[in-house]
Amino acid sequence: MEKCVKELLNGTKIEDVLDCYHLQKYELLTKIREELWNIKLLNNEEILKKLSTTFYQECFLLRISKKPVALFSDTHFGSKDENLEYYQMFINFCIENHIYNVIHGGDIGDGLVRYSKNYFDATKQLDHILEVYIDHPMLRQYLIGGNHDEKYKNHDIDILKELAENKKNIVPLGYGQCFIHIFNSIVSVEHSAKLSREEKILPYDFTIAGHSHKSRFSACCVKIPTLSNNIQYPNINEGLPGFIIMRPVKKEKKIYFERYYFKNERIEQEKKVYIYKLQR
Repeated sequence: MEKCVKELLNGTKIEDVLDCYHLQKYELLTKIREELWNIKLLNNEEILKKLSTTFYQECFLLRISKKPVALFSDTHFGSKDENLEYYQMFINFCIENHIYNVIHGGDIGDGLVRYSKNYFDATKQLDHILEVYIDHPMLRQYLIGGNHDEKYKNHDIDILKELAENKKNIVPLGYGQCFIHIFNSIVSVEHSAKLSREEKILPYDFTIAGHSHKSRFSACCVKIPTLSNNIQYPNINEGLPGFIIMRPVKKEKKIYFERYYFKNERIEQEKKVYIYKLQR
């Protein structure tokens, strides 16, 4: 078992562990998840219960009660499909409409997949992402890493950590999946919504996911559209670049989702509002 996890089990405060090992919180949570899966295989119930309790207490890096949240995804900065104009329009929309919590659903960068000729290596893409990523002082931004972002690790670059250390008001949530708390419900924020069994560490009420470049509202999953020119479904509004605004209403225990998309270089709102009733 990793030393940092052992210290948690021995009663060391999580803040002290983070400081001692120079870790972002998502890095420590990732290590705990890995140990939880290993412990399950060993059938050690005592340690499993203690570590599960610690994970549950610490894993909600965003708790939502009544303030709206903007959801965007798949910007693919550094690729030939990036659209910085859409990105700036999205940020302006959030500020103008007093939406100050923002979640990026992953694939922040290209990861040398469909790269622009100007950003043909990982370091150039990193420099470009740090240059164009907007850290407006009024916004609190939460980032999850996608499959393209994972590819930077092959070049010893953790894109989430770089953004958190070089930008203000950036909270990295980890790669693949994280959890947010809405009222008393657990919501899984994922990049691809296709997790392996070891990744499903907590039961949750529904999923918010990026990756598909197509916004969808199903019974248990909300999918965020791309905010790039990588348009895979050009003939339907669901496939157009855009974003989603999530509005929780605590009295009703409901979440209202509004879909916005870019058409003719303008932001347009779909008339229909999608409503999810929370069970807890």
